[in-house]
Amino acid sequence: MIIVTATSSGHLPRAMVMAKSAKTHMPDCKVIVGLMERHIPSEAFSYPYFDEIVLFQDLHFFPNFNKFIFQYSVVEAGGAGKAQILKYAFEKYTEEEQFVYLDTDMKVLGPFAEIFDLFRHYSIILTPHLIHSPDPFDPGYLKTVKYYGINNAGFIGVKRDNSSAGFIDWWIRRIEHDGYLNDEHFGDQTWIDLVPSYFDRVHILRHPGYNFAFWNYHQRTLSLDEEQHFLAEGLPLRCVHFSCYNTLYMSSMHYLPERQQQLLMQLRDEYEAELNEEDKAMLHGLEWSYNCFYDGTTIERESKKVYRTRYFNDPAIDDPFALSNDFFKTSDELDEEPHEEALADGQQASRTAGAKRRAARKTRRVRAKKAKKLRSAAKSVKTAKRRKTLKKSKRTVPRKKLQANRKTRRRTAGRVSLNARGMWESKVSGG
Repeated sequence: MIIVTATSSGHLPRAMVMAKSAKTHMPDCKVIVGLMERHIPSEAFSYPYFDEIVLFQDLHFFPNFNKFIFQYSVVEAGGAGKAQILKYAFEKYTEEEQFVYLDTDMKVLGPFAEIFDLFRHYSIILTPHLIHSPDPFDPGYLKTVKYYGINNAGFIGVKRDNSSAGFIDWWIRRIEHDGYLNDEHFGDQTWIDLVPSYFDRVHILRHPGYNFAFWNYHQRTLSLDEEQHFLAEGLPLRCVHFSCYNTLYMSSMHYLPERQQQLLMQLRDEYEAELNEEDKAMLHGLEWSYNCFYDGTTIERESKKVYRTRYFNDPAIDDPFALSNDFFKTSDELDEEPHEEALADGQQASRTAGAKRRAARKTRRVRAKKAKKLRSAAKSVKTAKRRKTLKKSKRTVPRKKLQANRKTRRRTAGRVSLNARGMWESKVSGG
């Protein structure tokens, strides 16, 4: 079996803990790390539990890697690397039949015996966030599922065959431009829920010992066997997903029984100690090398948004890292100026555009105040007219008109009775 993962330099200590734990329980497995960086730190080259570490920029799955990676944040890029590292392992290690992708923040606690067995019958293995319906059922859960998805992309198993190969190629195409973390997408994970409908021999693994995490540990009771090995619902705990281990992992356990909290904290404390041991070189503090333009300026989030929507497919943009934040702020001038002029004049253009925006906002505020005063004045005039009309209507009716009205009422006075249809009618007695 080959275990693959995708990471940045800042998360290498997590990948080290994952790799060491996998090798401890499955010594024959290989661990391949895909690194989303421009260079490989020396600590990664010398780590004994990495069988291979490769740069994603060297895999050549996209015609222009810089255009692909520029659109993503470091977290989004890690998700977008999952399908790529699986494809790389498929193509290079042709003698291997079984592959498992694990997120870097996984820790293996036992051999994947159930996975080996399932691969005899299935091509793709997915792990759901929850294996039981929430009880009591919360209608808000449906909204959560729609966003985060039914299945978690932190653990995916594939066996070498046409179904798995088709799935990997399909997943790569999806994340080429749609692996964002926004209101519509939860990164690469958005696409995984479609896999059972699109591909053959897909198995949803409901074993409580796999992908154990803060979002499901309230459904999976922990215990220890006679040899002090962890069990989940009485079955062996195979791997723990330590996502948000310092935040949500901690805060989500407070309503659980005390014994459960103790076991959860034991798992967490052991994991944190291993992380600290592997991070002696302080790799977690390294800045992502794709987070800056070539001049060293940090790429702003808004620049990435503009690039995604307007310039990802623009053939005029060959290397977005050669541009600047000011270039994207003044992007309307892209078609009129060559890249060199945009780089030189972008800062001044940005200041000019900013001044124009501020002046426009000031003008809108002045106009809004004037409009408010006019509406107030018009309302006052309208109110005065209404009061004047009401005052006139209350004046005394002329005497002659009043006498005429009284005569009319006397002539129409009469008895009221039922007619032949049972309807009320008035019989005039006047004369």
